[in-house]
Amino acid sequence: MKDLINRFRSRLAKRLAPFLDLTAWVLVLVSLVPLLFIDVAMVVTLIQWTAFGFALAGITVIITRVVFPQVDLSAWLREAREGPREGRTAAALIVLAVALVVCAIFLGLVLWAKA
Repeated sequence: MKDLINRFRSRLAKRLAPFLDLTAWVLVLVSLVPLLFIDVAMVVTLIQWTAFGFALAGITVIITRVVFPQVDLSAWLREAREGPREGRTAAALIVLAVALVVCAIFLGLVLWAKA
């Protein structure tokens, strides 16, 4: 059980690390602070749509894992980078196909939500 909790914590830390990136926060603050003085309603709309985008991205991940439970994308990425030469193209095409499906699902959710 401890092993499971430690694994969960390490995976959670890896997922939360981008939210602590200083470069991203500087860019967000540099753009939002002046906008806050110009148009407060626009800042509120941006924050709402960002939160909505995170929710839709989470739903996209869930749908992708339901549709492709057997596809281990990290294994295919490793195969595309380090595998035998003749198998790299096939592995890269699988990664590309999954990425395009994920993008299409996300775009579909955004367009459906916007309608």
